[in-house]
Amino acid sequence: HWPRGIFVNWWVTQQQGEKISKSKGGAEPIPGASKKYGVDTMRLYYAHAASPFVDVEWNGDAVEQYKKRLIRIWNFFEKLIKVDGGKSRIDEWLISAFNKELKSVEEAMKEYEFRKASNSIYFNVYSILQWYIRRGGGNKDAIRDVVEKWIKAMAPFTPHIAEEMWEKLGKDGFVSLQEYPEAGEINEEVLINEELLIKTINDIEEIKKVTKIQPKKVFIYVAPQWKWKIVEIANELKKEGKLNMKNLMAEAKKIGMDMKKASKYAAKLIEDMKKMEFKRVNEFDYLKEAKEFIEKEIGCEVEIMDENATYDPASKKEQAMPLRPAIYIES
Repeated sequence: HWPRGIFVNWWVTQQQGEKISKSKGGAEPIPGASKKYGVDTMRLYYAHAASPFVDVEWNGDAVEQYKKRLIRIWNFFEKLIKVDGGKSRIDEWLISAFNKELKSVEEAMKEYEFRKASNSIYFNVYSILQWYIRRGGGNKDAIRDVVEKWIKAMAPFTPHIAEEMWEKLGKDGFVSLQEYPEAGEINEEVLINEELLIKTINDIEEIKKVTKIQPKKVFIYVAPQWKWKIVEIANELKKEGKLNMKNLMAEAKKIGMDMKKASKYAAKLIEDMKKMEFKRVNEFDYLKEAKEFIEKEIGCEVEIMDENATYDPASKKEQAMPLRPAIYIES
């Protein structure tokens, strides 16, 4: 197979941008480096260490970290192919999260953004699979389908380990001769729900770390419905290219909202919508369903509270925002 094109990186330099040479030092012969670190490690380092449109600084310690990354992936892969469970609710999240990364890889490769593409393959997908197992997922068929496509995505970057994984998976022929995987369907609602859970747990852990409090009970307050209503109005205005404070407040007034409360939240929402998308989900039901998992993760009892909650000793209820619950910790 003849290549359709050849892409040439910028210079490889020493850490301070100095030219690599025998006289200046920093030179490491390719045969020696490939033997010391492995060819796949070198390929991944060049792909991920920096954008291909800037100089790459040679750093032996960093290369060693990429070697360890590939070893971690191999060890995790060996565990994954031994999983023999059935279907679970978290399966759809795994498939959607993986497809989203695969789509990102496709887009990055078209623009020669090898760092972005390799970051998705070797870091993000790895984290997705780890979270899936952590959440109790164990669907043999779902894992095998994702892993098979994952290996195909690895092949252009780290062909040797990809071929080893392909063979160990029990597949015939060479993975390098397979069609590159295409991204399947992505369920955004499933992704938003799980991201809500992940962020909530991370927020609780951050509060514990900062306050040095060991909680006995944690109360999670989800956003009131009136804030979600403002989000819906803002989404419509954004589609029409009319999202600003004046228009948002005019629409809120039409449906009889408390203008003082609405204006305070609307200002923040408009800024947030510049950085992220908001799609309405049932925060209360999803977190309620994941209550036992949250308790296991943070090591204490958890209560999920909605806008009708009567117990609110720290007045956290009004601080809750869509996709960002308020948290109260009792010690």
